[in-house]
Formats: sequence, C-alpha cells, structure tokens
Amino acid sequence: MVRFLFFYLFILIFFGSAFGINVTEVWELNSSNAELSGRFGYSVDISGNYVVIGAYDENGPLNGSGRVHIFKRNVSDDSFYEVDVLNSSNPEVDGKFGSNVNIDGNYIIVGAYDEDAPLSGSGRVYVFKRNITDDSFYEVDVLNSSNPKASGSFGLALGLNGDYIVVGAYFEDGGVSQGGRAYIFKRNVSDDSFYEIAVLNSSNPELGGRFGYSVDISGNYVVIGAQLEDAPLTNSGSVYVFKRNVSDDSFYQVAVLNSSNPKSSGWFGSKVNMEGNYIVVGAQNENAILSSAGRAYVFKRNVSDDSFYEIAVLNSSNPKIGGGFGYSVGIVGDYVIVGANNEDGPLSSNGRAYVFKRNTSDDSFYEVAVLNSSNAELGGNFGNSISIDGDYVIVGAHFEDAPLSSSGRAYVFKILDDIMENVNKSRIFPLFGIFSFFLFFIFLIFGFGKVQ
Repeated sequence: MVRFLFFYLFILIFFGSAFGINVTEVWELNSSNAELSGRFGYSVDISGNYVVIGAYDENGPLNGSGRVHIFKRNVSDDSFYEVDVLNSSNPEVDGKFGSNVNIDGNYIIVGAYDEDAPLSGSGRVYVFKRNITDDSFYEVDVLNSSNPKASGSFGLALGLNGDYIVVGAYFEDGGVSQGGRAYIFKRNVSDDSFYEIAVLNSSNPELGGRFGYSVDISGNYVVIGAQLEDAPLTNSGSVYVFKRNVSDDSFYQVAVLNSSNPKSSGWFGSKVNMEGNYIVVGAQNENAILSSAGRAYVFKRNVSDDSFYEIAVLNSSNPKIGGGFGYSVGIVGDYVIVGANNEDGPLSSNGRAYVFKRNTSDDSFYEVAVLNSSNAELGGNFGNSISIDGDYVIVGAHFEDAPLSSSGRAYVFKILDDIMENVNKSRIFPLFGIFSFFLFFIFLIFGFGKVQ
C-alpha cells in the first residue's frame, strides 16, 4: 500500500511540474570583434530565428563608430551562429552606430544617433535588407531628420513594423527647446526606399520634455515616450499614443498615458513597447517600495474608442534602491519582460530581468521567472536591453567582460510553457484528471483496509 501511495504522489508531482513554466538559458552570444569597452549588447532585438546585437562603441572601422552583429538560430539544437556584421556607410568617431536596433522580417534598422547628418550629433538611421540566398544583409536606405539639430539624437529610439518605421529625436526642438520629435517613414515597395510621411510632436510640449526618448510601432498604432515631461510632477513623464489614418497615412493622437504613482523624476515613458492591444511602459526611477527601485505599467486598448486603461502595475520581487526595474521592457503574447539593470543579482549592480505572464481571465500579471547572468559581474548591467519574440528572450549585458573589460555579452533564454512541449494539453489534462481520480478511488476503497 505504501508503494502504491508513493506511485500516486509521483504521478501528481510529475504531471504537476510538467505543466509549469520554465525559462532557461539556451545560448550565450559574444562579439566576433570583441574590444575593450565595445558595449556589445547595448541594444538587442529578435524576430523569428534572427537576433540583432548592437555594439555601439566597437571600432568599426573608426574609433567608437560602432558595429551590429546578426545571429541565426539553428532550429535543431537552439544554438546561434553569426551570419553578418554591419557597419555604418558613413562611419564617424563615436558615431554610435548600433545604439539601437530593430528587426522585423527581412529588414533591420540601426540607429547612429551621434553621427553628423548634417549637423554635429544630429543622427542617422540605416535600413538593411536580408539576402535570402545567403543570409547576408545589405543597406537599402539611410534616413535623416527633416529638422536636424546639433545633438538632436535622431535614431536613439527606433521602431519597425511591416512597411513603417518610427524614429525618435528626443533632443530636437519640437515646439519648445529640446521638447523632442518623432518621425514616421514608409517603405516604397518598388525600390525599398523609405520616405517621411509624418512628424509627431507632443501635445504638451515642455522645455527638455524628451518626447521621442522611447518609441514603438504596432499595426496602426505608434507609442512615444516623453520621460521628462511634467505630468503632473516635475519630470514624472508621459506617453503618447497615435493612430494611423489608413486612407492617407496621417497620424492623430488617441491617448496620453500617465503614471498612477507619479514621482518627480520618475521617468515614466523611459521605455515603451506595444503588441496588439497592450502597451508596457517603464518608469525606472519611481519609488516602488524602495527609492528609485522602478516600476512597469501595462495598459490595454478599449477597442470601442481607442482609449487605453491601466490593467497592471509590475514591481520587482527583489527591489533595490536605484535598481532600475523598468529600464527595459518587452511584450509579446501573454508575456511581459522587464529589465532591472542595476539590481544586485547576485553581485552589486550586475542586473536582473523578470518574466511576467498574463492571466487571460482577468488581465492580471504574475511573475514566472527571474533571469540572471550566468557570468555575473560587478556592474555587468544584465537587463540593460531586452527583447522577446515567440518563446525566445534576449537579454543584453553590455558591461560584462567577454573577454575584454566591458566588451559585453548577450544571452538567449527560452520559455517552456511546460516540459512536455509537444504534448496536446487539451487532451492530457482530462485524461490525467480521470486517471488521478481513479487511482485515488482505488486507494479509498482498498487502501485503508490493508493498512490496518
């Protein structure tokens, strides 16, 4: 009888764990041109089987001009191998090519926010396309601001979705000095060139408001962060949502989002990401239990009127003063990823990343995993950049020594909704329930008499 009971418990434990959520590291990415302070992993993105990593301080070919590395997943074993290295066609010393990257389908966009185009530090964006025959990438266009300003930082923030690109220029004078702007470009399908279709400005422009510090695009919607606008407190931050008019490609504002826990210099909107009807916003400097521990907010679209309402406030389960929770954010499907690049995990300021999953019954979110670097280093900044697509999460650690001081690394994690990935759960769960009930019923009828 004791053996029977142990067998029953084994079945419960095995099937219970089989349907848990597991997030595991599958690969570590390093620069093929590792350099001292190269900052590989400062920016990351993933789309399908391709990963893009920015190393904006690598020497390619000039000192600090920057590089971008592209990796492809081997679907047989989840390993990744480098397929190309991209360089600026207008390299400049400290041009910061690779400061931001984005990939969607066969297209990659790369920001070089400190290149002189044409003014000092006005910034550029480069568009590359994949050659499907050999997985190489070639440049198809270079985008510039139509309102260039010295140190305008055009290209520090980027978003790409289908034929549309959004570019932030947070230091340009949009309405007021350093109020910021964002630009929308559309692809000409006949020749892969891109042309400007809209310039977006804050409806509440403020001196140094930094509209365009973060941007994203999903379908017909564009999200723009203005991390230093006073809403309502000094530098508490705002986020703006615009919608495309499909008849003429114009954009109009549909919502302004603010923190439900505003703090002076809370920096709500320092990072934004959108997929479908959901937006996630980082507020890395808000007080969440501890001073400047940081928060992240999730908003959902009301499909009837295009308004957005808050459905969740996410906090770190390991808060630290100045931990930077919300420094980076990502969302896909039911999952939200939040980086906390300055948390201690386990070393001082080596950083963490958190995985949350949406409860589809009530739109609440619960933590399912805490990610740490497998090469944790003091000040490694793991979680400085993150991206998620499908089951794969990319986390950058641009200050890790790999192998040179601050040459940087990036890590690939895989989300396993259950250990038995290929099993049809809709069939397994009913069968398991019936089997479990049958075993317990047998135990009740025959077990007690034999134990006595």
